[in-house]
Amino acid sequence: MTNSTYTSSAPSPLWQYWRGLSGWNFYFLVKFGLLWAGYLNFHPLLNLVFMAFLLMPIPNFRLHRIRHWVAIPIGFALFWHDTWLPGPESIMSQGSQVAGFSADYMLDLVERFINWQMIGAVFVLLVAWLFLSQWIRVTVFVVAIMIWLNVLTLTGPSFSLWPAGQPTTTVTTTGGSAAATVATAGDTPV
Repeated sequence: MTNSTYTSSAPSPLWQYWRGLSGWNFYFLVKFGLLWAGYLNFHPLLNLVFMAFLLMPIPNFRLHRIRHWVAIPIGFALFWHDTWLPGPESIMSQGSQVAGFSADYMLDLVERFINWQMIGAVFVLLVAWLFLSQWIRVTVFVVAIMIWLNVLTLTGPSFSLWPAGQPTTTVTTTGGSAAATVATAGDTPV
């Protein structure tokens, strides 16, 4: 006689399906960097809702993948919404004027529009994220920063981490020599 054991397939607890943000961590880290540099008109609550949509556990792996494909246009639209770029309807209405630009003028606009230092910073951030994500769950830090940004919008900052938060002083020159300007400035750097 053989002993057969019957195991019922009980549903697994939902916590087993938390998969993290994976590549979306980099998306949010770029947004945090652009926000810190002052390039974004960041909407914390909308980004928190988008993050919750991405983090919601889905047991079916295929549905999980479909969610990420659906999230790509949503993420692009949210990123566009957080920038100060004109809306698509504005671009479409001005399309005939843009089409009249010469190739040299368009190239000049692109060269002035792209901040190469920020492109380099994004590349360094990508390499750092790829390196550190092997050992550290970056999702925990990204979620903590997002919650902190949402709390800041409710309470206001008690201290500033922004580069513009530094007190500045001005020194006016009267046309004298550089040595005279430094002498009258005292301890203030010129």
